[in-house]
Amino acid sequence: MNEQTTETQEKPARRFEPWPTAIVLFFLVVFSADAIMITMGLNSWPGLVNKNPYQNGINYNKVIQAQNKQDKLGWSIKLNSESLVAGQEGKISVSITGKENIAVQKAQVEGILFRPVGEGIDIAFLLKEEKPGLYSAMITPPKEGNWDVKIRAIKSASADFRYVERITVQQSKPEVK
Repeated sequence: MNEQTTETQEKPARRFEPWPTAIVLFFLVVFSADAIMITMGLNSWPGLVNKNPYQNGINYNKVIQAQNKQDKLGWSIKLNSESLVAGQEGKISVSITGKENIAVQKAQVEGILFRPVGEGIDIAFLLKEEKPGLYSAMITPPKEGNWDVKIRAIKSASADFRYVERITVQQSKPEVK
């Protein structure tokens, strides 16, 4: 009698290893986060701060000369924008004094209110002289947050003064009935 013993050898069941899955999931999370950040970065800022950077670089010496000329004037500006609230008309005023704290009178004063983080909602305005050295205008900022105010005061061809200040426009308060 020939007995053949067939032993069935069973292979042990394959065990699940979590490491390959964890590595794949890790890289999926990293690549997804990178894709989201790249998309947000590309869609949030138009890129150029200045439309003519090369030409402005060439003209930089003229900018330095204009600043030196402005410094010789001895003018100073104090900006008051505390009453500005988003969506509501408010008063912006500047006080301009010259050397020895003498008020600068009868100047042509203009301003621009613009957002440093976006384009398209700039507000240009003319300031009228209320009393000697005090110029004001009524404006309505459309949004709250940080804004830059550029002021230009011209008294004559030789008296051209420019001033920039960052301000904060407050959020409009809901009306209480």
